[in-house]
Amino acid sequence: MSNELLFDAVGGVEAEWRDRKVNLPVRYFEASNFTLSFRTPLDVVRSLLPGVIHPLRWGRSEAVTAIVFNDFPKSDIGGYQEVMIGFPVSIEKQALPYLGLRSFAKQSGAVFVHQMILDDQFAIDLGVDISGYPKRMGDIELDFDSFMVHCRWREDGEEVLTITAPRPTPEPVDKRDRTDLITTKNGYVLRSQFVGYTGREGQVGAESIEVEFGAHARSDELRSLMQGKCLGGSLVLDRQLTLSQPLEAWR
Repeated sequence: MSNELLFDAVGGVEAEWRDRKVNLPVRYFEASNFTLSFRTPLDVVRSLLPGVIHPLRWGRSEAVTAIVFNDFPKSDIGGYQEVMIGFPVSIEKQALPYLGLRSFAKQSGAVFVHQMILDDQFAIDLGVDISGYPKRMGDIELDFDSFMVHCRWREDGEEVLTITAPRPTPEPVDKRDRTDLITTKNGYVLRSQFVGYTGREGQVGAESIEVEFGAHARSDELRSLMQGKCLGGSLVLDRQLTLSQPLEAWR
């Protein structure tokens, strides 16, 4: 699939932001990611969400935490790497438990963005100003090309989290997808959207994923979110994306 088939379909405009011009929606010409999912105590996730946002329930007492390591080497706003911590959620109405992540996404489920850590200040400022994302600076190291997947996150010179897993053999999937991202800003709930194309994808079993927490204070919060059973990981390559600015805002 060529770039034109994806990006021409969504169009775009050039917008003024600070002293620069930025294409909206932002286009990611090259992208890849490694996603891990963990079962988390339901009360822990609920305490981090606004009242109208409901976590995907994994049974009666658990929710799901997703940790996504993103590599964006080429985009409208340059290249950068990112870690996103999010929770699959539904808006206003609770989703049925045991729905499963894939079925949940197909039924218009969304992801609440709890934290975003980036290694590029321009991408941080743009995301905070325009989309309201809770972004901050950190050091991210990603290796998706070796025989092992290696993801490392540091802040303030200290280790926060390291993930290691055997690299799967990604198979062609040739699919389009959409992810709704939910965040909050100034008392409003904001919804934006990723529309993308995935070229290849491979799965990693939970039993082969190694998680190492660092000494940073943020590692303690991660322990509370990742204390449950790991549900596995997914490596996505040959990715192309467009990121809209907020489509909706409400109190």
